[in-house]
Amino acid sequence: MASPTVLAELHEQSVNSTTSRKRDLARIVLANILAWDVIPLHLSAVETAIAERLANRFLELRLLPQDECNDALILAEAALAKAPLLVTSDKHFLDMDEDALALAFSDADLPAAHPVHPKALLRAMR
Repeated sequence: MASPTVLAELHEQSVNSTTSRKRDLARIVLANILAWDVIPLHLSAVETAIAERLANRFLELRLLPQDECNDALILAEAALAKAPLLVTSDKHFLDMDEDALALAFSDADLPAAHPVHPKALLRAMR
């Protein structure tokens, strides 16, 4: 699944990245996303508003750096999609306080989306 913010970031990178490598990689992902069976997540206006409120809460609690608004939105969108895992190599996600994150999700009455590194996930699946 790819959330709206993930897709928006990919689009932004495909058009405006300062490096050709990032631009090319983003374009490859966007061109192949459906062939790879990645399902775009569609959120209603109400769900989008909930995601924005939850993302703001993550930032208020300093679970993520203040300038990581999109990361906060991605995490909130994952919770709204009821995704139990958010597979990422982004240290901002991986370094979050797990207990504080679980409490924030509980306060929002949403299931937690747990950030996990791809390598850790592959090891767990073996």
